[in-house]
Amino acid sequence: MIYLTPDQQDTLACLVMLRKSARSLIKAQKIVRQTIDILKQNHDAAIQAGDRKAEALAKIDIDAGQEQLLELRFSIIEVGNFFNRASSQFDQLPREVWLRALSVNESEWHTPDMLKYGDTIRHVVGVLDLENSATKDDAIEFKPLKWCVTMAIMNATATNPKLGEFMHDACNEMFGGAFGEYQPPTMFEQLGVPS
Repeated sequence: MIYLTPDQQDTLACLVMLRKSARSLIKAQKIVRQTIDILKQNHDAAIQAGDRKAEALAKIDIDAGQEQLLELRFSIIEVGNFFNRASSQFDQLPREVWLRALSVNESEWHTPDMLKYGDTIRHVVGVLDLENSATKDDAIEFKPLKWCVTMAIMNATATNPKLGEFMHDACNEMFGGAFGEYQPPTMFEQLGVPS
């Protein structure tokens, strides 16, 4: 049995709640996307029927859904940023504790890759992709921290042109120029607004 200090218990609770929040945000995003698809069908049906009132109402609902998606996107990015900032605190927990909190399969704990790259929680989530490996499901809602971290990195490369160019050039170098010439982000992308 592992004894945790009160501070470690708080840190563990933070990690568990962060994963739960990430999963809830991802599920909400999926539901909103499905709802928008239905609203678009209603909008199209209203256009076909010539019902201007139903068309206008569906358009209002679609716009509200799109705004909700944008808010969820920024919340997901913030979870990813928070996880990155808090990782050093999570690493101060006993390794077994944070591995169990991430639902990493015990058979993965001592593999060569884990021994080489799995020294920090950030590496286990972001590099080794072992979050929730105990369930063997790769859907993003089962790897919520990984998804949030990925979205935070993608947002950072889009909103910071110097970082974006650096990442693009590094990927090109690694993959023999497969990504072509760097295209700087648009003004909207730099503001964090998806196209």
